[in-house]
Amino acid sequence: MVYKKYITKNGRVYGPYYYKSKRVGNKVISEYVGESKDQKITRKKTILVGISLLVVLSLILLLLVSSGIFTGKVVSDFRGENSIQNTVPFAGNPIDTNKLKFQAQNLDGVTQSIRNFKNWVIVTFKKGSEVGEYSYINTLSEAELETLIERDRALWLTKISS
Repeated sequence: MVYKKYITKNGRVYGPYYYKSKRVGNKVISEYVGESKDQKITRKKTILVGISLLVVLSLILLLLVSSGIFTGKVVSDFRGENSIQNTVPFAGNPIDTNKLKFQAQNLDGVTQSIRNFKNWVIVTFKKGSEVGEYSYINTLSEAELETLIERDRALWLTKISS
């Protein structure tokens, strides 16, 4: 016959411990059986679920890292190492960039091009491998835009020459 036994020490209860009784001659001897089968199954299930969860999370993390979602790389400039970008917003009248007189001038070996992008006028200066790109809001007058572009062109030339 199997029975449970609890031990109390310093007010704490330990157990259950499973024992079975058997008769040997004229004496009844208690023999320790161990844990119940239910506890063994529960412990095995808990360990199996924990390991399975860890494997699934590891696979998900591996897929995310290998697919390029988490690259660990920080992009400071998407145009390249040598580009300089500046944004100067002003208010004024919308302009047509096709009327500007310096559309594709080549001064001091510097080529500059102008293009419209949504509400912005984007001016690109290029000299050799150096590229500078400046954005202006598309509400400037032609005179204001020409002044700002000449100023930024001079600043860009001093930056690349130093």
